[in-house]
Amino acid sequence: YNEGVNLYNKQDYTMAYYEFIDVVNSNCPRLNKYKGIASNFLGIINKFGLGRDKDIYASIINFKTASDYNNDSAQFNLAKMYLEGDGVQPNISEGLYYLKIASYNNNIDAILILATIYETGSSGEKKNLKEAYSLYSYAVNTLKTNNNKIIQGYKRLKKYF
Repeated sequence: YNEGVNLYNKQDYTMAYYEFIDVVNSNCPRLNKYKGIASNFLGIINKFGLGRDKDIYASIINFKTASDYNNDSAQFNLAKMYLEGDGVQPNISEGLYYLKIASYNNNIDAILILATIYETGSSGEKKNLKEAYSLYSYAVNTLKTNNNKIIQGYKRLKKYF
């Protein structure tokens, strides 16, 4: 795993790919905690064609595998792909599903988007200021985020709750 990350950071994506494949396919129980992260890296490599041809289908499989290991970054990546139709047919319900899971797993970017969706009533969700405020408040008070957009949303809705 560490060698894969090192190679990825050196932009040797081809060799990193094979290191991450080894982690994901390993039967070693010690590597289970790294399988989600390695699968997310594989998803990124496949999605953007880093050191290999782009493969959106493989990317989605990699992100879903990582998501099964509770990798919030992969969950967020899937959410964005489905919500924006990025390489896939847009699917709002799938996008919201992964966005909610990523938020539950404390992904700040997912929390921001989901809170914004609740605040504005977009993407097929009903406007729910209480839920939006709850997400903003959690990110500010519990996760101690310094994300300005979340802080602004928290301040904007605080007067109502």
